[in-house]
Order: sequence, then structure tokens, then C-alpha cells
Amino acid sequence: MHLCMDNRDWNLLRAFHATAMQGSLSAAARHLRLTQPTLSRQIAALEGQLKLALFTRVGRRLVLTEAGQALLVHVDEMAQGARAFGLAAAGQSLDVAQSITLSVTEGCAAYVMPDLIARLRRDMPELRLVLVATDRLSDLQRREADLALRHRPPDAPGLVGDRLADQSAGFYAAPEWIVAHGMPQSLSDLNTGDLIGMSEPARFLRYMREHGTPLADGSPMLASDNAVAVWEMARRGLGVAVMLDDIARRFPEMRRILPQLRPITVPLWLVAHRALHDSPRLRRLRTVLIKEFS
Repeated sequence: MHLCMDNRDWNLLRAFHATAMQGSLSAAARHLRLTQPTLSRQIAALEGQLKLALFTRVGRRLVLTEAGQALLVHVDEMAQGARAFGLAAAGQSLDVAQSITLSVTEGCAAYVMPDLIARLRRDMPELRLVLVATDRLSDLQRREADLALRHRPPDAPGLVGDRLADQSAGFYAAPEWIVAHGMPQSLSDLNTGDLIGMSEPARFLRYMREHGTPLADGSPMLASDNAVAVWEMARRGLGVAVMLDDIARRFPEMRRILPQLRPITVPLWLVAHRALHDSPRLRRLRTVLIKEFS
């Protein structure tokens, strides 16, 4: 199969690659920040040039044909090369006023970063910061963020990280909950149903066991995949939440329960792509963040 493309066709290949990776036109259009009709026309144009069907529709998803699967390997190499070029160019940029995208957890974005950003704006008035609040790991290789504060070490090729000070977490409840249920004296007094957990109860309980805090089996009465929602429900007396101490101490009305338990230790890393790690754009912000969180 011979494929001869000129430089103008990269947008078509990029559309093909994004659609193959995302699995649908709507998701790929969002990823590329295009309209769905534009993306659909690009896919059709590429199939017309190649005289091949690259996708077949299965329900709402687009699945690669055998020909599409064979070509994806080569286009994926091109996409990786384009990302590497973009990262290298960004790393060489001397424009320290260019915006920097920082990915942090939702809880950190809501409760920790506002005060920190206020200090950053005083010390670094030229800083243009885009804050991505997500408990999902941002893909630094695909430039979803330049820097990421996350609770796990670098786990992909090309990523490097600075190990920051471990954070601690514990169980917290509002005074209203304690009045209604009493102050637990031991872990056995705390039923799983008293907890406001994350949206995957089995994973949450496994995490607690791994960190030396075994809880009874069962499902929390309330759960959410959003740490801010969990904390706000706990603040209203709807249950007990596990929260980082650094966030909880900002709410003096919240009570630490079972303080005799060993704190849950949560690692913290500042992660970047190797091409950007020591770049002039990021160096000063990295230094400040390392100091703040160490």
C-alpha cells in the first residue's frame, strides 16, 4: 500500500489519528477543537484520497477497518514526532511571559491554589497561568498541561518529577454530624455507611486498607467522583470524609475524628516532560512550587 502525502495533508492525518484514538467524531472534534462537520469532512477527504474506508460505525463508535488499523501505526509515529517537536520548541522558548498550564487535583484547585496564586501574582506579575482542575492524570506528552501536581511519580516515557513533601490525610466530620452520631472512639465505631466515599467504593476501601486503615466492607451511603463535592457534603453534616490535612485545617469548624489513628500518607510530585523541565518558561514557577509544597 503506497501512501504519498504532501505537507498540506497533515491536518487530514491528524483528524484520522484523533478519531482513531478518541473513538468517535464528537470526542475527536472536542480534542482538536474543531466542529464535528469539519472533522467529518477531513476524514472523508482522506478516505477519498486513499480510496480506502478507514472506519466502520459500530453503534455510536467508529472502529478502525483493517486498512485503518494498518495505517494507524505509521500516523501514530508521525503524531509522536509532532508532539516531540512541539515539546522541544516549547522547552527552547525564552518567552517567560508565555502562558503556563498547571494541572492540579480538584481539591487543590478549589482550596489551596487561590491563596497560592495570590502570592504568585505578587511575586511573578508577568505569570500567565492556566489552571486545569482534574483528578484524572493530565497527559503531559500530549501537552494537556506543562506541569502537574499529582499523587504519583512520573509513569510514562519522557516524564520527570520532583518529589515534594508527603501530605497527610485523616477523617473529618462537621459538628452537626458529631452531635447526631456521637464522636467515634475507635475505627470499629465508624461504619462504612457513615462515610462519604469516592464513586468506586471497592477501590476506596482497598486504598484505605493499603494505607493501614481497614474499614468494614460495604458501600458508603454517599459517594462522588469529585473531591470538592465530597468535602462540601461533609461540611454540611452529611457524613465523614477523608481529606488532606492541609485542606481541612482551612476549615476550623471541621473536627478531626479518630486522631489517634496513624495519618494516611499521600505522596506529592511535581511532574513535567523532560523537554520542559528546566526550560526558562517553567524554571521560576517550578522553584516556587517546590518551595511552597516542600
